[in-house]
Amino acid sequence: MTPHFLPLVGTSGPHGSRSWMTCKFRCGNQCDHPEPNTSGNPHVRDLLGKAVARRTILAVGATASAGAALAPLLNPAPAAAAVALTFTPVEPNKRDNVTVPPGYDYDVVARWGDRVLPDAPGFNAFRQTPQAQAKQFGYNCDYVGFLPIQGKKDRAILCVNHEYTDEVLMFPEGRYSDETIIKIAMQAHGLSFLEIAKGSREGSWSRVRPEKTKHNRRITATTPFRIAGPAAGDPRLRTAASPQGRTAHGTVNNCAGGTTRGARCCPARRTSTATSTHLGNWIRRTPQVMNGTA
Repeated sequence: MTPHFLPLVGTSGPHGSRSWMTCKFRCGNQCDHPEPNTSGNPHVRDLLGKAVARRTILAVGATASAGAALAPLLNPAPAAAAVALTFTPVEPNKRDNVTVPPGYDYDVVARWGDRVLPDAPGFNAFRQTPQAQAKQFGYNCDYVGFLPIQGKKDRAILCVNHEYTDEVLMFPEGRYSDETIIKIAMQAHGLSFLEIAKGSREGSWSRVRPEKTKHNRRITATTPFRIAGPAAGDPRLRTAASPQGRTAHGTVNNCAGGTTRGARCCPARRTSTATSTHLGNWIRRTPQVMNGTA
């Protein structure tokens, strides 16, 4: 059967195949902004290109040298045959659901607004508050880390980035003030940590009730962090909010991430030129949000 693909919409221009709304809420339309580096310093793109080119040359050289030295000692085995995909591709459709091939299944582990902490209320789109969102699963998942719990082969912790918020979709029109929207959106950023349990069906997982775990946690745009290590107290880290340079306030726009050998989750932001630009527009209209009342 001849495969049919959905047409690519809006692939020209700096935004590629992304919609304008995605670019607006994800990075503040950085492609439409002037080049931030106006100095004589080289562009990061050029530096990365040189680094990649150098590593490629070194890798090729090392491989060639090792191959020449080991060739007389090795008896190369035939290359393994490529493994073909065995599932039936999903046909294009307009179903408002996650569609998987026959023989596959999926589980909804967590949704925006689900309870993370024991005292979190149930989600209600018409009764959102910053206090409730700070205890509920955040908005817009990106990086997801899977951390096995030592000694419990059927339990693990999910570390989930909440990169950005889309207030157009989050809030019923006319229901909330701009100030309230900002405060709720700030609490919807950050990270969620959830303990999950393996189900009876192969490959299935589900959330552990907040009352039954000590591992759940929410980190938002206002969560304080203690700065440790050599950088702690450095003058370049001192701000009006942290005169000693030993405390950071909150995290937003985390996109990338990784896990260490010590089962630690390390969220990160891949770009630094835009931090919730759309929230900034609201904040400029309601400055009291950033004066300690959030």
